[in-house]
Formats: sequence, C-alpha cells, structure tokens
Amino acid sequence: MGSKTQNWKALPQPGLDEIVPVSPLAQIVRGNYHTPTFLIHGTNDDLIPWQQSQGTYNALMNEGVTAGLVLVDGAPHICDLSSNPQSDGWKAVLKGYEFLCSHI
Repeated sequence: MGSKTQNWKALPQPGLDEIVPVSPLAQIVRGNYHTPTFLIHGTNDDLIPWQQSQGTYNALMNEGVTAGLVLVDGAPHICDLSSNPQSDGWKAVLKGYEFLCSHI
C-alpha cells in the first residue's frame, strides 16, 4: 500500500467547488455554521500559522457565533498536550473545557 505520488506539491490544486464544502471558514462566512467553538493555538506553530485561528475566531464573531480563542505565546503546534498543570497549554485547555461546559 502507499501512494505512487513522488512529489505531492506537484499535484493539481482542487477547485473552489471542492474546497468550499469542506472549508470551516467558508461555511462560517456563508452563515452555515452556528456551533459554539473554542480555539487554542500556539504562536510558534510551524505547521499552521496562528493567524488562521485568529481569522477563524474573527469570522465566528462577525457571524454572531459564540467563540473563544487562546493564543499560547511561544507554543508549538501541539501546545495542549502538556502534562504540567502549570503550563500555558494546560491552562488554555482548562479555559476550553469551561467554555464547552457553559454550552452544554
């Protein structure tokens, strides 16, 4: 098993007709998304820029969707897996749990 693709960057890019149905941001700005959402993002994420979460949060707020955001200063991509209760990632997750519990 496995892909025969040698260079995934050379694959053709999907069109908007394929992207929009699976894009959370597209669904938010189209008014199709209403679920309270809490985002946690490390500002030192080397995979996904933290600005993406900021933009998603802003879009949620603009559409009137209840949302929360914690940017964990200097944290990497997986900033919420710490086993240290004093870490900023741990504290961000606790804020997320509080947010979720207030909406169930």
